[in-house]
Amino acid sequence: MTEYSKKENEMNIEKIINFRKIPKSSWKAVGLAAYSWFTDSYDNTLYSILLAATVVLFHTNLFIMTVILWSMLITKAVGTFFFGALADKFGRRKMMILSFIWISVFTFLTGLSFNIYSFWVFRILYGVGFGAAWSVAATYAIEKFPTKFRGLGSGIMMAGFDIAYVSSAFIAGYFLAFPDGWRYAWFSGLIPGTIGALLMLTSGESEIWDKDKVAKRQTITEDIKSLFDKSIRREAILTFLFMTALNINAWALWTLYPDFLETVKGVASSSLYIYIGFWTLGSVLGKPLLGQLSEKVGRTKLFAIAMIVAIILAPFWVSLPATYILFPVIFLMGFLPNGCWGMVPAFIGERFPTANRGAGEGLGWLATSFSGLAPFIIALLKPILGFGNAIALMIISSAIPTLIIVLFMKDYHGRNLSEISLVKT
Repeated sequence: MTEYSKKENEMNIEKIINFRKIPKSSWKAVGLAAYSWFTDSYDNTLYSILLAATVVLFHTNLFIMTVILWSMLITKAVGTFFFGALADKFGRRKMMILSFIWISVFTFLTGLSFNIYSFWVFRILYGVGFGAAWSVAATYAIEKFPTKFRGLGSGIMMAGFDIAYVSSAFIAGYFLAFPDGWRYAWFSGLIPGTIGALLMLTSGESEIWDKDKVAKRQTITEDIKSLFDKSIRREAILTFLFMTALNINAWALWTLYPDFLETVKGVASSSLYIYIGFWTLGSVLGKPLLGQLSEKVGRTKLFAIAMIVAIILAPFWVSLPATYILFPVIFLMGFLPNGCWGMVPAFIGERFPTANRGAGEGLGWLATSFSGLAPFIIALLKPILGFGNAIALMIISSAIPTLIIVLFMKDYHGRNLSEISLVKT
């Protein structure tokens, strides 16, 4: 073996050893954060999968369903921001437990809806706890994972969404074969939320938060106001703008796509899980891989590449026939434009001090309330441009501003979270 080969082998061994040094508590924390995303996204994607059946059942239309979805996202924004601030004051663990319970209750109650109005009310109330899972789980995950592998932990956490997507598609496809099967699909959401709350009871608090004296001493009002202090004001504004554009792009990609496949491409509802499976495979691989790759090349570069791919693939996303030819496009859309979400928890969390990180993450995820614009505008444009063209236009028109905004943002990958300071004005 040459001297170069020996050195290369030693470097590879060292990487494996370092990887194995990640504490079990860190793996558990990221696993619970990923499960938190699985739980709330299971419900959220059920909405998308059951959309066509709900329209028929309650004698409504796609436009009304997008309005209901947007209403849920508004309450979700409230929950995201204020639960994030509450997590700064009272701890990440307690807020995650509350989120699991909240999601379980209102997912179950959705299955008891007796008309479109009761359905609407349950969705609005669900949105509050739905938001909590996003900001609090993201903060908890990145604070519990080692710095050099933060992107990996961030990506693993976000992959929980995709597993929920394919799981909800499979469950919905199964139950829809039975009378009132849509109700049983919603009832099934009680199980993962209950399990999550029980698991969180056995988990420890974030050590970074636990050691931060400012976090426990400040009031919720002080926490929120501090986001506009001189040292992080620019970061807060850019984070909100970036997440607004990125959220609109994501919801343009997947929210109405199952309905598009079913109503335009002729895919049976019981077969949607096959197409969603390719998306899930791409995203589950993309999120942790891009997350860890971003520790080497930077997160902003990978976000930019992902948006360029979204722009290029958007026309093929809606024009190709629903055969094996479409599968590579679905995989790539899952891997890059959706896979880049694996970097988001770390990308946002690295911009804020510990005492404000929950609120900072909440500010970013609050932008999800604007993501409802995507299905809303698509529904408006559908009669004019056609379903497919409306989706493609929304993907492209949201990817462009996302690309521009991220190029103005600093890249903080590898930053020590406990050393970020807040300079008061």
